[in-house]
Amino acid sequence: MLDFTGVGSNPGLSSAMIKVVHPSPSSSGFALAGPRSIAAPRTAASTLGKFVPRSGQRRTPMPNMTLDHVSLLVRSLEASSKFYTEVLGLVPIHNGTEKPNIRWFGIGDVSALHLTEEVFGDTRVKKQTHFALCVDDFDGFVAELKAKGVNFWSWSEKTGEVTGRPDGFRQIYLADPDGYWIEVNDHNRNVA
Repeated sequence: MLDFTGVGSNPGLSSAMIKVVHPSPSSSGFALAGPRSIAAPRTAASTLGKFVPRSGQRRTPMPNMTLDHVSLLVRSLEASSKFYTEVLGLVPIHNGTEKPNIRWFGIGDVSALHLTEEVFGDTRVKKQTHFALCVDDFDGFVAELKAKGVNFWSWSEKTGEVTGRPDGFRQIYLADPDGYWIEVNDHNRNVA
């Protein structure tokens, strides 16, 4: 696991902490190796999150990646489908599994949300475990939620409030019928 702590939040940042996780016989199955510092790029955001080798190091090519889908276990496929279509405006797409307890919804051009109705069991949900959607018109989206009477929260869980981050972006949080948190933000705009 690579953790580029702080990269992207500060364009002048000159280093990032890399945490390497190795398999281990410990109860969790992983052991954390000590963090080590590597040089991080001081260039455009297009290089952030990419490994930049130090002089003399070989670069191991990594494939280009995009997020394909997020999959959530739900109690009621009908209630969750209604939330994701009517509140967030996601569009149902072809379910490649063709199983009746699974539905897929498109998110943008490439990504998807998969909902699977099964025994929810001991699934626990916290706000720190969330996925985020970026909207073109953040203010319009928030106004539409208010008009529909849909509750949303700030990061500090104040109902109807928007979180303004120090980096200039804004975000809100919605909770779906199973308590999963969805962040909606305006990360698509340029912030000076």
